[in-house]
Amino acid sequence: MQIAAPALSCQKRSDFGGSNPSNHQRSDLSPTGLLYTAYSSIGEGVSGRPLAWANRSTTAPDFGTFTEIPTLWVGWLTQTDRYHSNVMECVLYNATRSFNVVFSGESLTMDQTKKNLIAPLLPEGSTKSPLDSDYQQFSGYYGAAYLYREFLRGNLTADITYGFTDNTDASQTNWFGATTGIVLSEDFAKTIEDTFGDFFISLLSATRLPFPALSPRPFLSGTTRPFGFTYPTRSL
Repeated sequence: MQIAAPALSCQKRSDFGGSNPSNHQRSDLSPTGLLYTAYSSIGEGVSGRPLAWANRSTTAPDFGTFTEIPTLWVGWLTQTDRYHSNVMECVLYNATRSFNVVFSGESLTMDQTKKNLIAPLLPEGSTKSPLDSDYQQFSGYYGAAYLYREFLRGNLTADITYGFTDNTDASQTNWFGATTGIVLSEDFAKTIEDTFGDFFISLLSATRLPFPALSPRPFLSGTTRPFGFTYPTRSL
């Protein structure tokens, strides 16, 4: 089975970029300081609308022309024989995904076999207007990526008493050492990319996903990494 879907492509960077609201530098990443951080490259409203867009109408503020979309910036610490600081930027792409699908009774198993990146969702210098025929799909991809960025957003910081303190939902995952807050994966970029793929597929497959205004804490189960997620009203 092959489907059209958004995908993240994450590449290492020498230091933080974008809006960088906390003015972090790569040198801040240390076992006694910043252990993990994630943020969007541009400002976004509480319901996911980018702050930098042109409204089509003052009477329809939920519809506007996209002039740019955020990239996701992530900084983290790993440990081998010594500590390593890492920074990456993740760009949202149009893509196709191929899966092997196996039905067993009432159970469904999907294993991704291939991911093909087509082009950035909004190439630099382009715009996306409500009058464009693919605006609904574009907005859906953007909304899914916004929810994922919100899940990752925040920091883990070393703490002499508790090992680390956190203000990010990402701490709900098994990505970090339980007492250290240090990333365990040797390829964290792939972890971030694959988990977004699982997250998007879980949205597609959750046929009984409640309307967020009525149930703010649905449980989304990915193909390999289940996690709970809270999203704000009107984000989807």
